[in-house]
Amino acid sequence: MGRGIISEQVNGLRMVAVGDSYQLGRWGTFHSFLTESYLPTVFGFSWMTAEAARPPEERHELLLWAVEVRAQDKRDRRSPGVVTVSTMTGAVACYLSLAHDLYCIKHNADLQAKLIARMKVKDQFHSARYEARIAAAFVRAGFAVEFEDEEDGSSKHHEFTATSKTGRQFSVECKRRAGSQSVRIGQLFNDAQRKPAKHDRVIFIELNDLDADLVEDPDRPVFDSDGRLVGKLPACFSKARKAVMRLAAEPLPPSGEQRPPCHVFLTNAPWERCLDQTVLPFAFTLLICGLESANGEIVDFARSMQAHREVPATFDGEDPELAFKDSLRPAESPTTAEDDS
Repeated sequence: MGRGIISEQVNGLRMVAVGDSYQLGRWGTFHSFLTESYLPTVFGFSWMTAEAARPPEERHELLLWAVEVRAQDKRDRRSPGVVTVSTMTGAVACYLSLAHDLYCIKHNADLQAKLIARMKVKDQFHSARYEARIAAAFVRAGFAVEFEDEEDGSSKHHEFTATSKTGRQFSVECKRRAGSQSVRIGQLFNDAQRKPAKHDRVIFIELNDLDADLVEDPDRPVFDSDGRLVGKLPACFSKARKAVMRLAAEPLPPSGEQRPPCHVFLTNAPWERCLDQTVLPFAFTLLICGLESANGEIVDFARSMQAHREVPATFDGEDPELAFKDSLRPAESPTTAEDDS
């Protein structure tokens, strides 16, 4: 619902617009453009080369993903110019989704150099990456995104402001767990609610949980592209939802003040914790805290996030099985993942 991919063939080369600029190359798929050209361009080829030269234990995590992706290409015997069906492992999901999110932000909004600079710092990478994931989700839903000034230390502030096409604005806060044994959900929720907000609050909390057991939760409003409640969620969502809803009914510590109303999205994409395994799609659920019902713009956003969970493979939106039917082939050798689900 945001600005779509703009691409044309020019004298045998593929032109891809990126914001107010463009790139030229010989990419057969949008995936190839993102991973082989766009992401290295954003982070800088010299920076990535320098990181790749470090010992594996000292490399930035982004380079660890890149190494795994190239290793999978080699295992699959991927050839230049041949479109290959392969497994969506954790490494591929991490690398490809980051490239797509940064592309969407740059293509639709101002991709701040400060966001990339934060990502290059190891201990800030995952928090900045999660912020980019959520900002890109708003962009794909047709919202305008304006990042807060990270250098303004005069007061606490949210990550960014999202403005819908109706003009309604939302203050967005993003929190992330490092793993299932790290900071509790309640602490992240409380920290997010303590921050002052100029507009209606929307809080995102990444669970980062590897639990793949899917369970039914009839109270969760998760939508498909047609607005219907669908599917199951990993079991970790049930516990997290109960924790958030219990706290939402209590005063905000330590002041004891009444909690501000908000929408809360619980998300789960623990792909960096299973780089060589097949991964489940990005999952989320929406909670309503202190409100009679979900805001219409946020419901539309949730539907968009459900509809746009996958990175498009083609430049024009055509189904890849139709676009590449004459050249598509499966990987020639098995990967370490168990299946292609």
